[in-house]
Amino acid sequence: MPIPMKFGGVGVVIGHEITHGFDNFGRTINEYGHSEDWWEKLTENEYDRRKQCFITQYNHFLVRTGEKSKSPVDGEFTLSENLADAGGLKSSYWALQNYLKTRKSHVEDPKIVVHGLEFMTDEQLFFATYAFVS
Repeated sequence: MPIPMKFGGVGVVIGHEITHGFDNFGRTINEYGHSEDWWEKLTENEYDRRKQCFITQYNHFLVRTGEKSKSPVDGEFTLSENLADAGGLKSSYWALQNYLKTRKSHVEDPKIVVHGLEFMTDEQLFFATYAFVS
């Protein structure tokens, strides 16, 4: 399997789970698994400011609730998963970009090309795999 597909699949999942360590629940658990408010006030304020952007964005999304009806997403309720999804995607894509700076592209290495997908760039393989796994 080409490296970009690994980053777009399992890399995103791992990043998602790591990001949960910094969500509303994870941020209250210290390195020993005990409940502790370990963030500085400045960090907490910045987190609250940024999380509001996610809440607002997701509150504008509609989901189908019936054949002809739609309801808005509750961005507050889905916040933890939304943050983890975005964090996992961003961190894995960043890691892929860093990896590719020192390694060959999948296109340049015929041993790891998936037949039928030879035309795809590393970035396209990453996002296609992410879309398939999601």
